[in-house]
Amino acid sequence: MEIIKIEDDIYQFTFKKDELKFPYNITAIIDNETAIIIDVAYEMYAEQVKKYLTDKGILEFVIFISHHHEDHFDGCKSFKEYTTYASELFNNDYQEHLQSDDFLRSFMPTNFLIDGNYCKTEKFEIEYLYTPGHNKCEFSFSINNKYLYVGDLIFYDKNGLTSIPYLDNNSNIDEYIKSLNKIKKLNPKVLLLGHGNYLIDKDEIKKQIENRLFYLEKLKHSKGNIAIEKCLIESKSKYSGLNFHSSNLEKVLG
Repeated sequence: MEIIKIEDDIYQFTFKKDELKFPYNITAIIDNETAIIIDVAYEMYAEQVKKYLTDKGILEFVIFISHHHEDHFDGCKSFKEYTTYASELFNNDYQEHLQSDDFLRSFMPTNFLIDGNYCKTEKFEIEYLYTPGHNKCEFSFSINNKYLYVGDLIFYDKNGLTSIPYLDNNSNIDEYIKSLNKIKKLNPKVLLLGHGNYLIDKDEIKKQIENRLFYLEKLKHSKGNIAIEKCLIESKSKYSGLNFHSSNLEKVLG
């Protein structure tokens, strides 16, 4: 477990395994004796984070789930007794995914996220932003109008290569484009991700958003048949997740 201090009271816990292409991140926002956790990866990683924070004096946890993919909420098994927030589409979305066990198939959050709503603590204000595209029920979280957690709208592999967008079975290209433009307008100072290192350079953040917009616009107008090279601003060697392209093309065809 790698512990990265983003800033006072904001931490990223990163887990990398040799056989895995994309690292898992668990983000923790500490407010006195409470930790707000954004995405909990898998149970074995969530347990490590929970123990670390409990040993540091954390008594309460509040869980935010960005979207209904197993690698973002399996760790809720470690936080069953705590408040959990996720999209109200969670109930419908689970039918689109064959989760691996009964807990994941039956899990429901205790509270639903609503676009534009927010929670306020002594140190932090967290706004909920509906940003579908990678997944139908995906939310992003703006923290103090400075940090923006975007789940899997943007992500990197363990070698630091940016991945092309991935649209799951119920995704929509137009929604993805709209969501990227939405986070672009927010102009965040720090971009926090579900996989890979966080971004603190505004030019790099803008570049990564525009790279994905370029890809998705080319995909949208491709009629389901376009070489990946024509969808990328930079050479293929600068990207990861190239295998996503073929399944993305299938979304164009419906």
